[in-house]
Amino acid sequence: MLVVTDRRMLDDGNLRGKEAMERYTEKTLQLLTDCYHLYDHDLLKDIEMRQGQRMHHSEFVLKVTALNPTIWTEPSINFPSDSGFYTDVSGKKVFLSQFTRGFMPEFSYLILDRQELPDSQVMGWRAALVNILKRGGVSWRQVVRTFGDSEGVNSYRWQEATKIFKAENCCSKVASTLAAYGI
Repeated sequence: MLVVTDRRMLDDGNLRGKEAMERYTEKTLQLLTDCYHLYDHDLLKDIEMRQGQRMHHSEFVLKVTALNPTIWTEPSINFPSDSGFYTDVSGKKVFLSQFTRGFMPEFSYLILDRQELPDSQVMGWRAALVNILKRGGVSWRQVVRTFGDSEGVNSYRWQEATKIFKAENCCSKVASTLAAYGI
C-alpha cells in the first residue's frame, strides 16, 4: 500500500498501468464526445424520425433537372453508391451537390460508432437541394414550387439553411458566393 501525503503526486504518473490506461481512455472519449457531438446530436441519430418523405434518387434527379436543364449527374468515382449534380458555368464543370443512389430520406441523419461518435452521414434530399441552392443551380421559388417548404419537427435545419433564400436580397448573396468560388 502506498501512502502519499502530497496530493500533487496522485496523478496518472503514479497509477498502475491498467488504471492509467483506463483514465487516459476515459479522458480521450470525453474529449471526442465534446468535440464531435453536435447540438442536435440526439435528433440526428434517430434514423426513423429523420426519414420524412422518402424519394427515390431517379425521381429526385428528374425534378432537379426539370428545374434547370443545364444540370446533369455523374456517378462518383470514390464513392460507388453516390452520384453528383454538376452544371456548366462559363465552360467550367462545377460541382453542385452529392446524393446517394436508392431511396433517399428527406432529412440527413448520422450513423454512429459504438462510442456514439459520427461514423458517416446519410444525406437527405433536402440537404442536397440546399447545396444546389447555395451554388445558384436553382432558385428558391423553383424549389418551393416543386418540392414545397418543410414544416415540422425535422425541418429546423432546413428552415435555418433556407432562411437566406427567403429574403429579398438573396440573389446578391448567391452571386457573392459564386464569386468566392471563382465562377
